[in-house]
Amino acid sequence: MAARRSNDDEGRELRVRVTELEARVRWLEQKLKKVAFAVKVKPDPSPKGPQRPRCPSCFGEVPKGQRERVCLYCGFSFDVVAPIKARRPR
Repeated sequence: MAARRSNDDEGRELRVRVTELEARVRWLEQKLKKVAFAVKVKPDPSPKGPQRPRCPSCFGEVPKGQRERVCLYCGFSFDVVAPIKARRPR
């Protein structure tokens, strides 16, 4: 039969392992702080200017100065729907 270890030996071994893990966690936290300080996360750029109107059928952008009342991409007729009023930016 295999010899059993006493509870004191197991307790000591667990304490040693816990202290090693705590040291590793402290080291990782310090490393993470250095990396976070070095890398500055920039927020996503906000869209510049007003959004262009889109076709309600294919969601393609309607080009500036379009005189036709038909979508260039899918052929949707804009006369079918009521004109969309411009919303204020959020």
